[in-house]
Amino acid sequence: MAFFLGMFGLMAAWELFAPRRVLEVSKPVRWTHNISI
Repeated sequence: MAFFLGMFGLMAAWELFAPRRVLEVSKPVRWTHNISI
């Protein structure tokens, strides 16, 4: 579990500091829609 959380945190930080593309929709809206699916 610790490995999963560590990798998740690392990938989330990577996306935060070096996004691959410009966001069209804000992250809170996108995550709300993703979780609701």
